[in-house]
Formats: sequence, structure tokens, C-alpha cells
Amino acid sequence: MASETEKLVKLGLGLLLPGLGATVFEVLTTLRDIAQTVRGNRQKCAQVVERVEFLYTELGKIQDAKVLEGNAVLPELAKVINAFVAFMREHAAKHALPQFFARHEVDARILAFHSDVDALFRMLHMVHIAASAEWRARFEENQERDRQSLEAALHNTQLLLAESRGGRGLREALMAVQFAIQSSVGPNTRRFTPADVALLQHTLGEMAAQANVALEALPSWYLPSDAVTCEREAFAF
Repeated sequence: MASETEKLVKLGLGLLLPGLGATVFEVLTTLRDIAQTVRGNRQKCAQVVERVEFLYTELGKIQDAKVLEGNAVLPELAKVINAFVAFMREHAAKHALPQFFARHEVDARILAFHSDVDALFRMLHMVHIAASAEWRARFEENQERDRQSLEAALHNTQLLLAESRGGRGLREALMAVQFAIQSSVGPNTRRFTPADVALLQHTLGEMAAQANVALEALPSWYLPSDAVTCEREAFAF
């Protein structure tokens, strides 16, 4: 009798990232590594790992191969997981400040991932209402833990200065924090909470003081690097 792993690999789900030839185990390893790297979403990412493991286990319990073979839901599951891994890998590569700036966006992406999995479970007639309720409750609990972790990183001024690497990098980091604070007021807010703004103000003052630099007014044209996208094709020769 084929093992659960062999069954999933035979169906194509064992290769969740066809371009990289990654198995479900390699995807889980990648997600675990990401969960250890992201500061503001660590607990919620660890919860995603558990959800993918749960998904894998539940699919492995299906004894009737015909239920899965040719099922159009499986490629959609792969797409959801592939897209999430790619998004989180990019986020994990960021330093502490950019991770803080993007943490609400990441939270929204994690919520969307769970909702997509719920919907695909229903399409597979694997309705786990209790499981859905559980992840939602745990997500709320993890919010506070993740916030405390990221706040600790932003209070570590030596870490922030080391990541900025001085010179132009330090100037860019300070300007990015200033922009985040200023853009939190008015119609173009980056959706930072008052607590976020207070933390950023403290961080800005500590970084400037320890680096012994004077803060300057932001130029009217300034945008942080994470707010600028560039289409590579436009510069192709």
C-alpha cells in the first residue's frame, strides 16, 4: 500500500513548487525558517506551518484515490501555498524597520491564506468548521505576542543601526521612519495605530541620538524604497 507521501507525490501535490522541485516537506521547512526570521508575524507564521501540516495530513487520510486524482482543487491549493511562500520569503529578507512597516500588510496576507484554505477545504468537502474557528481565535492571540516581539526589535537601537550600515543607509532608514510617522496623519495614512506612531517616534529619536546625527526635514518628493516599484521590462534593451 502506498504511503501518504507517495500518494501525494503521485498526485502532483508532493511538488508544491514545480519550478524548484520542492516537496511538501521542503515547503514546510521553508515556512519554518521564515517563521524564525520574521519579527512581527512570527507566531502567526508558525500557525501557518501547522495549517499546512494539517492540510497535508487530512489529504493523506483520503483512501479513495479517485477523490483526488484529477481534482481541480489540488492545483489551486498548490497555487495558494506557492504564492504565500514567495510573498513571505521576500518579506523575511527585510530588516526590522521594513518588516515593521509591512506587518499589517503581512497580517492581511496571512488572513487571506487561511480564508483561501477554508474555501478550498469546502470544495473538497472537507468542512472543518471547528478547525476554522480555532485558527481564527489563535490568530487574535498571536497578534499581541508578535507585536511584543517586533517592539523589542525596534527598541534594540544597536540592531537597527547595524542593519542600516551607516552613511546613506542610515539616512534612508531615518527618512523612512520620518515618512511613516508623517504619513500616518491625513488621507494617505499608512494605517499605523497611535501606538505604532509612538513607538516609531521613540525609535527615530534613539537612532538619531546614538548615531549622533541631526534630523532634517523630508524633501517633498521623498518616497521610501518599499513604496516604489519598478517594472524591469521598461529598462530592457
